[in-house]
Amino acid sequence: MTPNGLPSDVTRREEFFRAVADAVSNHVWINAPDGVPIHINASWTNYTGLTFEETKKGGWRNAMHPDDIAAIDSARTAAMGTESEYSFEYRVRRKDGVYRWHVARVVPARDSSGKTAAWVGTATDIEDIKSAEVLLRESEERFRLACEGSGTGAWEWDIAADRVRWSDRVYDIYGLKPGEFSGRVSDFGALTHADDAPRVMKAIEDALSGAASYRVELRVIHKNGRHRWIYSAGEVYRDASGKPLRMLGVVNDITDRKETEQRLVQQAEALWQSNQELEQFAYVSSHDLKEPLRKIASYADLLRSKELSNLSGAGAHYLEGITDGVMRMRALIDDLLSFSHLSQQTSVDDSIDMNKVVADVLEDLDSAIQEATATVMVAPLPTIKASGTQMRQLFQNLIGNAIKFHGDRPPQVNVSSALDGDSWTFTVRDNGIGIDPQYFAQIFRVFQSLHPRHKYPGTGIGLAVCKKIVERRGGTISVTSMPGQGSSFVVRLPVQPTAASTVN
Repeated sequence: MTPNGLPSDVTRREEFFRAVADAVSNHVWINAPDGVPIHINASWTNYTGLTFEETKKGGWRNAMHPDDIAAIDSARTAAMGTESEYSFEYRVRRKDGVYRWHVARVVPARDSSGKTAAWVGTATDIEDIKSAEVLLRESEERFRLACEGSGTGAWEWDIAADRVRWSDRVYDIYGLKPGEFSGRVSDFGALTHADDAPRVMKAIEDALSGAASYRVELRVIHKNGRHRWIYSAGEVYRDASGKPLRMLGVVNDITDRKETEQRLVQQAEALWQSNQELEQFAYVSSHDLKEPLRKIASYADLLRSKELSNLSGAGAHYLEGITDGVMRMRALIDDLLSFSHLSQQTSVDDSIDMNKVVADVLEDLDSAIQEATATVMVAPLPTIKASGTQMRQLFQNLIGNAIKFHGDRPPQVNVSSALDGDSWTFTVRDNGIGIDPQYFAQIFRVFQSLHPRHKYPGTGIGLAVCKKIVERRGGTISVTSMPGQGSSFVVRLPVQPTAASTVN
């Protein structure tokens, strides 16, 4: 026997238990059957600042949060009546006065007869876990409110259990009441439009395999039988080994957007068809107008050659007006045909030496250059992928205008280029009469002319042709100018022609 009256082996076991209890970071205690503490480990004393004697005399209650004591007493009383283990969560005050959440587990220690000889308890600080739970709940609430505010639905798929949970908004999108969806993925497939189901399942498989994120637009079958478009996106969450555990995602009803897109496509198709018909009408009409003009011009020539001497002064003047009108009408028709031809024409891009293009243009404009005593300076130009015919037409209009619209000084024209990122920039600059900025947009429209025909003859189509050539190649054309200070026309063409340039 030992001095305390216990068998030596029992004393050794008690000493061993106390040593182990003092070594752990959790709070460990032993209470007598009536609840009076028999032993408190060092962790409790270090945490609360209460000694064993203070704790034994009821001081432990002072370390509990007042709001939790009633629940602790209730749980302990119920367990002591049935002599069964119990657990509870409560707040313990540290010696610095701060309360932190703990979880306690208490089990009965029985003697050889099966009677409870003591109660052994442990308590673990779970403040960090409780804080994380609060943050998670707050985050979930914010997410729920955000979803509700934006009309977004949320879903979760427990992959192992093959169960899908929907928010109320998802049920609303499908026209169902909460609980009417079974939660099985196979039943979700039955609610998906048959034409979209294979694509959706492929998107799910790719997400599970890690090949891609789950992002898909699909049609779902509303309870009323109509189809609705939704956008669904989700992410897969995996365990440490990479095995998919669950998917979380959102759903948005995009029916209105899809219907708007469809209407826009239909309107674009109708507009394209209308434009094709108008361009064809303009082409055919212009072509057909040439024949009566040719007849009028022929009769005017006959009158001039055979009857001019018999005509009075007024008659000769009228004949001159007819001839001038025919020539102007012919020019208008030719330019209109050229403008319409841009939409009818299909060409293949070639490597075009722009030095050769501009040289050919200057040769065609030689008479105008000589007549105006113009000087045209051309800096080295690049070779680009384009339609040679259209580039020649573009620069003939730009350089021709620069020569034509000059004031009292002889025209000076400069043609240059530069590589600007992924575009070639071509500039045609002159010292001519200039343009008021308020007319910058107007000059690129069909049949727009800012000057009297007798002073600057033309049909007002040239710059409209330039704009159409450039924009159908994915480029832009602009002008900077002031009256009396000349003009600079800037053409930007992509180095790699856009899809629009394949039909010119």
